[in-house]
Amino acid sequence: MLNFQGLLKLLLVGILTYVSVTPFAAYAEGRATDFDRTCQFFTNQAFKDRRGRLQATFRMQMAQDCVDAMIYAADVDPLTQDRALDYLTQMESYRSVVTSMLTERASNPAPWLAGENGSVRRVLQPVSRAGAYLIARDMGLVEQHEDWTQWRRSAALPLFRLDEMTSSRHHN
Repeated sequence: MLNFQGLLKLLLVGILTYVSVTPFAAYAEGRATDFDRTCQFFTNQAFKDRRGRLQATFRMQMAQDCVDAMIYAADVDPLTQDRALDYLTQMESYRSVVTSMLTERASNPAPWLAGENGSVRRVLQPVSRAGAYLIARDMGLVEQHEDWTQWRRSAALPLFRLDEMTSSRHHN
């Protein structure tokens, strides 16, 4: 499993790669998508989790998945594009639900609380990490993440096939 610094490096490389990727099928088809904002949302969530965490959190994994899916959405293979765009669309739907909950809570805030210096302020309750995870699970995003991870691993396996390495040694 990747350590925290390794994950941050991957995120940075992915974001930099994403910025250099040309527009892809979803934009060319004129679909109403906002995947860049979705990836930024997940990146912001991952950034919040980075302190004191030795292992990648679900939010960190989602940020990496989003960047990877943006890259795969530009692939020449239509099946790969579709897989990536489906995943991005599901992530976008999730982001929409969570941000709409936050907007609703801002419109109908919790009661007033007295501050340290006697000032009064409203309390805005963000969606908790556990609540956000449960929403993701209920929406099928957790299962989609697991499928995506399996697919990504199987897509990378041909690059590291041991039988090809050993057969090339026998020919040398």
